[in-house]
Amino acid sequence: MRIYIKSNKVIIKNFEQKDINDEYLSWFDGKNKSLKYSRHYKLKYNRNILLKNYFKLKNKKNFFLSIFDKKNKLLIGTMIIYKKPSNSYDIGILIGNPKYQSKGFAYESMFLFIKYAFKKLNSRIVTAGALSNNLSMINLMKKLNMKKRVRINSYSKVYEIRKYL
Repeated sequence: MRIYIKSNKVIIKNFEQKDINDEYLSWFDGKNKSLKYSRHYKLKYNRNILLKNYFKLKNKKNFFLSIFDKKNKLLIGTMIIYKKPSNSYDIGILIGNPKYQSKGFAYESMFLFIKYAFKKLNSRIVTAGALSNNLSMINLMKKLNMKKRVRINSYSKVYEIRKYL
């Protein structure tokens, strides 16, 4: 399924192989502080590993999406949307370009996808999770009016937003 969502600030569309460029690779160089709250933080990535992950994600029911700054047409982040049972979706987001972090791009992107999921995908539930020490993500989920549902373990929290008919 092709996804294309835009606002005044961002363009969100399906991630493409050409998006695996030097800028994208630099997000995984071990210096990107936004990954310190991710399971990816201590992993070593190179172009081949990222290509393998891309093809793995591309061939599933999940959505691997690129986030572009609409003004500069620059890839600034990604979202992975996992399709869950009962027509629900779980969002993972990374604003990988440090120049765009803490400037509202994650909020805008998640807000747009949640709206898209409810209107176009007929979703009833959208969830997102974070490690307990990832206060930026937890605050983002709260700002999106997501409610804490369950603490999975001592490391993470899950928030969800539901659509009620």
